[in-house]
Amino acid sequence: MHSRVDEKIVEAHIKDWTALSPPVTIRSPYIIIGPNQDGAKEQSTAGPYDLDTPDELSLRSLLLGIVHRTVGEYGPSRAFLLDARSRQAEIETSTWISSVALFELAVLDLKEIEAIEKAIEAITPGGRQYPGAEEMMRLWTAALQSASEKLDQTLGLLTSDMDLSSRLDSRIAMLRDEIAIKKEMLTL
Repeated sequence: MHSRVDEKIVEAHIKDWTALSPPVTIRSPYIIIGPNQDGAKEQSTAGPYDLDTPDELSLRSLLLGIVHRTVGEYGPSRAFLLDARSRQAEIETSTWISSVALFELAVLDLKEIEAIEKAIEAITPGGRQYPGAEEMMRLWTAALQSASEKLDQTLGLLTSDMDLSSRLDSRIAMLRDEIAIKKEMLTL
């Protein structure tokens, strides 16, 4: 759903989620680390915190990863999604977060390459074969392989008693179909 959200709404979400303590340490153009633009003082790094469980911290990172991908900030997106996954062993209740983060990393692998390809096509006049087509094919091949591996790992984490398992399972199946179509288009 976030792929259809307006950038201003994404910015508002980022502002709300990063206002919670402890402060985030991952940098992005949408996150002010230190004193904010309104002149308010820097967020305290001393407790008590708004978010004080691994579940809460992991969920915030997952959400920030998704919305950063939505606005094309792929580096911060990956950092937040990896942060969400890094807490997997500590999560007590929201055991689905790590699986969803891994799925979102698979999507991110594909979105990054798609953005590179669109940028190259935008500067290539008349739809001619653009320089670096072989490199683009190599990048797509690597991204499709990486995404497929992440989807396999995601399926390995799913259990029948996990919240969202059937929904995530169907999203994985749809993304696998899209990967297969892209491979056919690239004749891989």
